[in-house]
Amino acid sequence: MKKITLLFDIDDTLVHENINCFKKTKITGALEGLSSDYKLGLFSQGFCNIQILKLKVANLYHFFSKDIIFISHNKLKKLNDIFFAHPNIIIIDNSKAVQKIANKLNIKFVLVSSRTTKDELVKQINEISKYP
Repeated sequence: MKKITLLFDIDDTLVHENINCFKKTKITGALEGLSSDYKLGLFSQGFCNIQILKLKVANLYHFFSKDIIFISHNKLKKLNDIFFAHPNIIIIDNSKAVQKIANKLNIKFVLVSSRTTKDELVKQINEISKYP
């Protein structure tokens, strides 16, 4: 069976406004644990070089496969194409708009917030990945 790919949003999911406070956070531990069982990619909106820089400053960039990076100015328009190319994905995002479209396309989705703990995130991903 192919490894499931987790596509993470960057802003307000992985990195918050104050990048410096995010260097030693719950997400690092979650990414370390998840990277052994899943392929990790990015699904975000904005300028690619700025989004990547945020992850590098927060020391998170090395967790992600360089060939699974989808960053554009309108990520929702790309969602169907991404799913066609990578049908075995789970999107992790803080946007209910993304969740709504993912649900319409039958894409697995985990909604996160700033209050989501590392353990909650890992548990949700592991639970949703069990179901076809």
